[in-house]
Amino acid sequence: MKPADSRFLVALALLALAGCSRPADDVRKTGGPPFETIAAPPTVPAPADPCAAFIGEFTKTLESAPGTCAANSGCACYPGGVGEASGCGGVTDAATVKTLDEIAGKYLAAGCNRTVDCAPWMCDPKCVGGRCSR
Repeated sequence: MKPADSRFLVALALLALAGCSRPADDVRKTGGPPFETIAAPPTVPAPADPCAAFIGEFTKTLESAPGTCAANSGCACYPGGVGEASGCGGVTDAATVKTLDEIAGKYLAAGCNRTVDCAPWMCDPKCVGGRCSR
């Protein structure tokens, strides 16, 4: 081995030993690691899914519909494809259908897809025994 090579190895060994002893000294002096702990950035909640919100509103409105009537004119057909509860559409009281139509319009305007593909059906609501029916 050449003298220059051995001097290089000795210098490298001294640097390694010096570097290895420093963190241990720092830990003993401070009681912790020789670096600053940085808090994680705050998490940002994901934006709410407008489609899910419309489906929830539609479902809640439909489930709370009275579905009562005094005449055929008190009943109307609501659209389907806005969540599972809507199915392929159905019949309930006219006041609730007005609200359901508004929600369905917003749902489609927001670019939401119908949740089910249905065949067309004839809307002919009837008031039978004080309840809206097909």
